[in-house]
Amino acid sequence: MPSMHERIQEDLKLKERQLWTALTSADPAHAVNKLCSPGANLLFPNKDIVALNPDQPEKNEKTLQEVLAPPFHRFDDFSLMD
Repeated sequence: MPSMHERIQEDLKLKERQLWTALTSADPAHAVNKLCSPGANLLFPNKDIVALNPDQPEKNEKTLQEVLAPPFHRFDDFSLMD
């Protein structure tokens, strides 16, 4: 049986892959919402900070749909210098 450290490391890798798959999908809001903590704060390049509210799950999904709407996938507009 793998050690606890290895199991945690593998779980984190799987979650990271799921998140990147969700972010690059056609409609990422639902998948990203499922992966987030109910009170998560999300930072995306060239966007305001997105703060999810654990008391309003329906509003969280709508907020994510607005923030992650096209042209969200246009990564060529992002700059790492800011």
